[in-house]
Amino acid sequence: MLPWLAQDGIAATSRGRECQKKQAPFGGLAFLALDLLRGIAAIIVAIGHTSAVIPDYYGPAYSMCVAFFFVLSGYVLSHAYGEAIETGRMSFGGFIIARFARLYPLHALTWAVTFGSLIYLGAANSSWIFKPAMFETITLTQSLFTGEWSFNAPSWSIGAEFWCGFLFIALSSRNTILRTISIGTAVLIFALCELKDGFLVQFAPRYGVCLGMFLLGWTLYRLQLQIPPKIGWTAATIAFLLSVFPIFPLEHHPTGDIPYYILFAVAVASLAHASLTGIAAEAAAFSGNISYGVYLWHWPFLMVMSPKTPLEIAVFLALVITTATISFWLFERPARRFVLKISERARSPEKTPHPEAAVAQESRGR
Repeated sequence: MLPWLAQDGIAATSRGRECQKKQAPFGGLAFLALDLLRGIAAIIVAIGHTSAVIPDYYGPAYSMCVAFFFVLSGYVLSHAYGEAIETGRMSFGGFIIARFARLYPLHALTWAVTFGSLIYLGAANSSWIFKPAMFETITLTQSLFTGEWSFNAPSWSIGAEFWCGFLFIALSSRNTILRTISIGTAVLIFALCELKDGFLVQFAPRYGVCLGMFLLGWTLYRLQLQIPPKIGWTAATIAFLLSVFPIFPLEHHPTGDIPYYILFAVAVASLAHASLTGIAAEAAAFSGNISYGVYLWHWPFLMVMSPKTPLEIAVFLALVITTATISFWLFERPARRFVLKISERARSPEKTPHPEAAVAQESRGR
């Protein structure tokens, strides 16, 4: 264990406690350790897509980090919104608006930049706006109907993330029958999609796998397992190493996915209770802030730069991280607040929290 990682889940210094308090958007609790992992996972995916560093002899294992995002999302959203929805303090519509405000603005911006890059590179023309992929992009159903790559390829998971919100609404219902049916349906869809080809083969079945991972995160939050942070850090390290250097086949071998899911679950359940101190806490908060931007911005940079050498990849990452940082402060946060302010006129003052409260509860990542 590194010296600046608190082993008992309690910040060891006053600086760490102050940072933990300052960076706490989830009802007074900050998941800084999970924010750190979120950023690392986004960077692994970005590097993996260069096809120059991470080997793919057993398939694009780096894409398994996307499954981690959904376990994390199920857990974090349960903390941020679960009780508010269950008690009626937040309406279903208010939750969907909050998720739309979080996911859609940057998705739309990076899609526009990606489409412009494709036209600049001569790989697309204006007639592409009539392609089915355009409809999928607008409706957040990327790759679901056509099975083809979306314009900004990683954004398919943003569509899956948004639609998982509807599962979350059902899971947060006080109607036991609806909740039971939702759990059973999600488990069945996950099993059918996972056993067919696994996570790495086709885009459409990935939506079903993502439902299962989201449900797993929701379940972990309900269970509130007390796992020592040491085990969580170990699980996360092994999972990320296997995402970079897989040791068994993944494509067309669904059982190869299972160890990743288990490791991700252990990491999330454990590190949700861990704290970071000092510089580590600041770095983790920064990692959470830029993770969504890194995930969506790296694709247009990748198309234009096509980095292959270590130096090119270093420049590529520097530009992506810089752009993600700028877009977080100058676009993501303002755009989210703008959407929520516009929707405020239609909200129910008795049930739906003020938009600023929704912003405060939402994840810095996804």
